[in-house]
Amino acid sequence: MNVAAGVAVLGDIPKHINKDDFLTRACFVDARGGLEIGENVTFGFGVKILTRSHEIGDGAVGDVNARPVTIADNAWIGSYAILYNCTIGAGSIVSIGSVVRSCNIAPGVIVAGNPAEVIARWDGSEWIYEGEKYREVD
Repeated sequence: MNVAAGVAVLGDIPKHINKDDFLTRACFVDARGGLEIGENVTFGFGVKILTRSHEIGDGAVGDVNARPVTIADNAWIGSYAILYNCTIGAGSIVSIGSVVRSCNIAPGVIVAGNPAEVIARWDGSEWIYEGEKYREVD
């Protein structure tokens, strides 16, 4: 853990991932609740991955429960995104600053926002955007 840089990696990171990549990109990764990361996954700066939360069923803070995160092959997690209790499908992109919480993101999509929503789908040759709200600007 590099506290001076405000960076932390808690728990076991998958062996094929270089832990220093998270540190140099100022990420916070809590893998104690379960974390799977596929091959060729790209992380932006300041990504936060949270895999545990407290039980609040009786109205008070209780036991800690696992909330695993799975990121499939070739996904791209944009800078300052937050992932919690979710699955990111193969080849998907989580846009900068998005919050992906308690859901499954399909393969081959771009998600954006808080909460993250699908804004584009890969059709095999190009991204097809759903509406004009998030269309890329030249």
